[in-house]
Amino acid sequence: MRWARRVAHLVLTPGSSPAAWRRFAARADRRSVYDDASQSLTVLTGPLAGMIRHGPFVTSDLAFARGKYESEVVAFLAEHCRPNDIAFDVGANVGYHTLLLARLVGPKGRVVAFEPVPTTDASLEETLRRNDLTNVTVLRTALGASAGVARMRVGPASEAGLAHLVDSTTGYRSHFTGETRVIDVRIASIDQLLTASELPMPTLIKIDVEGAELQVLRGASETLAIVRPTVVTELWGGENVREGRRLLESFGYRVSTLRRWRDLVGGSEVEVENVGAAA
Repeated sequence: MRWARRVAHLVLTPGSSPAAWRRFAARADRRSVYDDASQSLTVLTGPLAGMIRHGPFVTSDLAFARGKYESEVVAFLAEHCRPNDIAFDVGANVGYHTLLLARLVGPKGRVVAFEPVPTTDASLEETLRRNDLTNVTVLRTALGASAGVARMRVGPASEAGLAHLVDSTTGYRSHFTGETRVIDVRIASIDQLLTASELPMPTLIKIDVEGAELQVLRGASETLAIVRPTVVTELWGGENVREGRRLLESFGYRVSTLRRWRDLVGGSEVEVENVGAAA
C-alpha cells in the first residue's frame, strides 16, 4: 500500500479529492495481485502462496492474496485437517477454502466441494485445473435438510459470495449491488448422499451457505451422530447462531466461537459467527 501512495503522488494532481486518492489506491492494490487479461489472482503470502485463483475479481481477493482471508477459519482448518482426510467444502464459492483443504489433505486425501451456481462452479473447476489439483471433486449441488430442487438468488460473478437459497428464511445476505436473478438448483442432504454411497465418509465439514447452515446441519444429523466429523461453520442471524450451536452441542460437540461480528440482512444488522466444533 505504501508503494501505491508514492506512485499516487506522481500521478494525481495536487488538490485531488480524497475519493480520487482512494480510487487510485484501490486500482493499484488490485493490479498488484490480479491480472485482468487472464482473470487470475496470484496468492502472494500465507499457506497458499503461489497458488492461482481464476475468475472475476472480488473485494475479498485482496485479503486472500495476502494470506489474511478468514484467518480464524484457516487456523482452525490447519489444526484439525490432516493428510489423508476426507473434507467436505459446503458452499465452496470461488474456492478460497477448497484450495487450503486440498493442500492439507494431501494427494491421498480427498476434498468434495459443493457449489450449485453454474458460473461459480466453472470458475472453481478452472482454478483447480490451473493448480493441478486432482484430489478435489466438485459437485454442482446445494445442500440442505432434504432432497429436490431449490431456488437460489444469484447476482453478478463478482458477487458470487452473496448467492443464497431463496427459501432460507434466516440469516442470508441480500445486499447485492448488481442485478440478480433466481435459478433452480439441485439440493440434497449429506445424510442422503452418504446413505446412497455417493460420497465417502467425511472427517471434516466446512459450511458457508449464507443463512442455510441450519438446514445443512439438520440434513447431516445422522452423520454428526455416527461419523462425528469436525465442523466449522458460519452462522447467519440470531436464530441460526443459537440453534446451530444448540444442535451441535446436542450431539456432544464442543463448540467454540472463532469470530463474532455484525452484518447486514435486508438492511438490518444481525449477529454472525464463525464457529468450530470438535467431537
